[in-house]
Amino acid sequence: MRSCKKSKIKVPNNICILILTAIMMITLNSGCLEAPKETLPESYITTSTMPYETTLEQRGYAEAPTTTSTIIVPSTTIPPETTIYTTTTTLQTPLENPTGGKRLTIASWNIQRFGPTKASNTDIVKFLASKINDYDIVVLEEITDQSGAAFNKLCTYLNDYKCIASDRTGNSTYKEQYGIIYKDAELTRNNLIATNSMERFPLWLTFKSGNWTFNLVVAHTKPTDDKIEMMTLDYILNQPTFRNDTILIGDLNADCSYYSRDSDFSSWLWAIPDGEDTTVGASHCAYDRIIINSPAQNNFYKAGVMKEVTPDISDHYLIYGVFDNSVP
Repeated sequence: MRSCKKSKIKVPNNICILILTAIMMITLNSGCLEAPKETLPESYITTSTMPYETTLEQRGYAEAPTTTSTIIVPSTTIPPETTIYTTTTTLQTPLENPTGGKRLTIASWNIQRFGPTKASNTDIVKFLASKINDYDIVVLEEITDQSGAAFNKLCTYLNDYKCIASDRTGNSTYKEQYGIIYKDAELTRNNLIATNSMERFPLWLTFKSGNWTFNLVVAHTKPTDDKIEMMTLDYILNQPTFRNDTILIGDLNADCSYYSRDSDFSSWLWAIPDGEDTTVGASHCAYDRIIINSPAQNNFYKAGVMKEVTPDISDHYLIYGVFDNSVP
């Protein structure tokens, strides 16, 4: 075929391009040419990813105070996972022969708006202290006293323990603190994790007890945003930073109308299972949870719920786990 340039008939360049394009389309449709076929390898295909942004401003990071960690997640909604997790875990029964190391007990208790009014009732404070005394590490949720006096009064009834209150956290005028009470362990990290995806920042603690070093992440989720907040926790705690022994504990509101388990923490052990009751009221819900990643399961012994709680004390029972600290 003679080119347009060599033809004796002068044709404008744009007309020439259109003619050539039309000829190629006719040839392709007639089967003379085959369009290249490219398919992505299966490993390139994904059904659920975190949104990727290129700048700090686009990612919507929260400004982290000096006491927060460097782990920050985007403020955008985390897309739902496609895998549905349906396995139900039952309460663990004690091992017949644990490895012989000291049993380390870890507990969590939402003590319901613990501030000056509740702390002024000495009987309540003494009762809280008497139950906390049964455990080595206890984390408390819903400390609301900005002055710190209520938590300090509780700690005066706890011999041989160290007491630390976290920074206040909350996205509204209502804010809370976590209380950390521990003995027979060394606390090597105490940081809040800044994220715009949660009403209250989770607390990241690292303890060393015996031969065992582990991360303990404490959270108190917002009930009405629980699905997004649990997905956020799942995203954070499945990052390489937490590949070692890690336990998520706290009032996660992870049951009943607020939350239904699907793919969140699918490879973790839910030591307080669905069907358990951690609430003092008429509802029967496992709002409070202990969730353990694979490495930390080597140290896990059993879990339980302390239900000797009346409504004047709290609307939550205390939950606890027992671990073997002789295993590194």
